[in-house]
Amino acid sequence: MTSIINISNDNLEKATETLYLAFAEDPFILWMFDGKENYTKNGRWAFKTWIKWSMLYGIAIATSNCEAVALRKKPGKHNFSFWGLWRSGMLKTPMIMGSAAFEKIKIVDNLFKAEQLKNIGSDNFWYCWMIGTHPDYRQQGFGKRLMSYTFDLAKKSKLPCYLETATEENVIIHGKQGYNVNSTINIPDSEIKIYCMSKLV
Repeated sequence: MTSIINISNDNLEKATETLYLAFAEDPFILWMFDGKENYTKNGRWAFKTWIKWSMLYGIAIATSNCEAVALRKKPGKHNFSFWGLWRSGMLKTPMIMGSAAFEKIKIVDNLFKAEQLKNIGSDNFWYCWMIGTHPDYRQQGFGKRLMSYTFDLAKKSKLPCYLETATEENVIIHGKQGYNVNSTINIPDSEIKIYCMSKLV
């Protein structure tokens, strides 16, 4: 069975590359970056800061050779503090990614938080923030292994898992793992629909 590792500084670059390539065609991510050009230029930087935050305050895990990577926010610890933003490098987001992308991130963050509160009622759940598999290793069970690891954590705490996804393909994938669609969000000034899903354990 594929082993699960905690991402560290030793494999941070490799984990970053996996997420960058995994989301390179994701419509929501490209919208949030305000286009492919900005994603190509700054995507690796952004994913690295998100991984760093998860290493410090959440859970940042990968399969043994970083074929797949998952970032999780712990129950009750979903918010970004000023100190956390500074330590992870995320405080530089407006300067690095540009004001248009930063404004989109803020809009989405507010929409997601409101929908989470409506669907779950609090932040007392495992927030499956993101999961991605390197294109060379898709459909080989690496992502499923990381999901199973998360479900084990959820079972021990007796708390649900929750996520958002922007594609119907991912809705099917997560549905096979026991997730149900709670609601949908139409992203303003775009054709993107976000599916909010939860799984009881």
